[in-house]
Amino acid sequence: MSNPTSRSFLFTPEVHHLLVEAGWHRSRTVELSHCRLPVSIVVGWPAPVQAFLAEFGGLMLYFIRRDDSIAYLHFDVARAYQNSATGYPLAEYALRAGELALYIIGQAYTENLLLLMSATGQVYGGYEDSLYAIAGNGETAIEAICLDLPFREIP
Repeated sequence: MSNPTSRSFLFTPEVHHLLVEAGWHRSRTVELSHCRLPVSIVVGWPAPVQAFLAEFGGLMLYFIRRDDSIAYLHFDVARAYQNSATGYPLAEYALRAGELALYIIGQAYTENLLLLMSATGQVYGGYEDSLYAIAGNGETAIEAICLDLPFREIP
């Protein structure tokens, strides 16, 4: 499955370099079986989530934050599911975001921020009781996270 949006998305040179170092290229496609999750979960993912993970699934990007600390972002869904098994109120996040459901796509910042995508491709980040709107699509979210841009907090 391809994602026509990201095929034409132009990443900044800095983020493009990070993606290439992580193993990404414009024609990259991976089987969703890499997620190592029950088929019942994967089958229920909306098309934007499936397309995003087919292109970016399994990648790990390291980047330098504004405070010069090194952080990372990963799209290892099984790892994110395992790390979020306790303490992340997914149903509450969806309600606060005004979404019917949110789907785990990865984690950022030493796995503290759980990355979630809506059925329309909007990306959110959840950490304990905090929820943030990161970007309107996965590619822009990658840019926002790697460039350490501010997120909008959702009350």
